[in-house]
Amino acid sequence: LSEREARATNAMRTDAPLEGAPEGPLRDGRRHDSATTLSENAARPWTRKAPSRLSQLGTLLLRKEALLLKRRPCATICTLLLPAILSATGILGASLSEIKKYDEKSYAPSSAAEALASLGPQILLPLMIETRVRAGPFRPPGNETAPAAVPPLDLYLIYAHAVSEAFHRHRLPPFDGTCLGVAPNDATSLSLVQDALAEKPLSAIVDFVRAHPKLLAKVDQLIRSSLAKAKIHINVSVASLKYPDVRICDFADAKSLEEEAKKRGGIWGAVLFDKDAIGQSGQWSYTLRFNFTAVPSSRTRFDRFASGISRKFYGYYTSGFLSLQSGLNRQILKRAKASKDVHDAALPQ
Repeated sequence: LSEREARATNAMRTDAPLEGAPEGPLRDGRRHDSATTLSENAARPWTRKAPSRLSQLGTLLLRKEALLLKRRPCATICTLLLPAILSATGILGASLSEIKKYDEKSYAPSSAAEALASLGPQILLPLMIETRVRAGPFRPPGNETAPAAVPPLDLYLIYAHAVSEAFHRHRLPPFDGTCLGVAPNDATSLSLVQDALAEKPLSAIVDFVRAHPKLLAKVDQLIRSSLAKAKIHINVSVASLKYPDVRICDFADAKSLEEEAKKRGGIWGAVLFDKDAIGQSGQWSYTLRFNFTAVPSSRTRFDRFASGISRKFYGYYTSGFLSLQSGLNRQILKRAKASKDVHDAALPQ
């Protein structure tokens, strides 16, 4: 173009803005120059930023879930309302529940009389019944009173025989055909165990009561009323408290006793004496072994998930473990002449 035509063209571009371009003043006070704007846009072309892969996946996932929720309205309503209903149920149950608090001294008796009273049938019998009878029409009530003393061996055998007579299908050892294993089978070990089982001071009282019919009727009525107060409805009489002798199975060593228990069973418990300390210079060393289902595990010493008073360690009472240990210790103390008056019930420390 000629110089005149070029000037006319530039003047036309400057004075006549493009259609749709803003005409107001800019921030710096100058008017909008369409030619300048076009040149800047040409130099810096505008490009749209592409979405990331993660955002694309998120968008697709949301669309898919929205489509599924729309197609299944019932499932959608359950998904939204079920957590709220379950939370409301838990809150309602917590508000309606009652908190029972137990004294931390429940296991410690305040006196020897209270400790001996805990050896009565209203406390020990429910525990021993519950050990064997876990189903069926009879369910013993929950006993919240802990035994505060170790029952003597004679008393445990009386209770075990009474439960065995009341429930013939759920007999307690050693009146269910089992025996007491002893190893080694030397004369000293066997005589100690036999003397512990032969000491029956309570059985002598039972024989005396059985010999007097009037006294027998009164004692039977007293026992039934005591059990009825404890909500134990079983037929127990003094006549059923007389138990037969406990059978002893002797073995040469602990290994043979263990093999016999694994093959045939039929062993209530095992008394394993140390050959190097069997009454020598007044020293005795023995180990008691019972079925793992009869006594609690000794791996944990604390019941972390107890509901109320823990019953985890009541198996030491109901299996006869503590009673047998108390009877053996009594005979050892007698033979060692360490004490002339050894109490039958040993208070727990």
